[in-house]
Amino acid sequence: MRQRSALLWLICKDPLHIHIEVEKGTQGVFPKDSRDHVGELLLTGLREKRNDQTLEAVVKYVHDKLPAKVETTAANTDTEQRHPAPRGGIMNGLWGWLCIGLFVVLGIWLVIGLVRAFTGGGGGGGYGGG
Repeated sequence: MRQRSALLWLICKDPLHIHIEVEKGTQGVFPKDSRDHVGELLLTGLREKRNDQTLEAVVKYVHDKLPAKVETTAANTDTEQRHPAPRGGIMNGLWGWLCIGLFVVLGIWLVIGLVRAFTGGGGGGGYGGG
């Protein structure tokens, strides 16, 4: 089984809480003191309400600390293979057109019914005059 290389950040705004997890595949290149430094950067910046600048600084710090090997490994994850995007097939297209056709027919039926109701069409029913 392949070890994952990832840094996971949980940032809770209210109350302010930060949790940083370094997965096993990244621990060798991103040690505990780097993780603690990222946590301090986040806490300090978020307390001072400099959210965007803080996140930019943290991303730059992590990018500078991680070697290129870990970055390319993380970029080539098999996420698409584990969770493929749904693809349309003939049934998806067919059902889509059937639904559109059904709504068109219902719309026409409604318009005809309204026209008949307002113009008195459809007759009064009952017995003829006599």
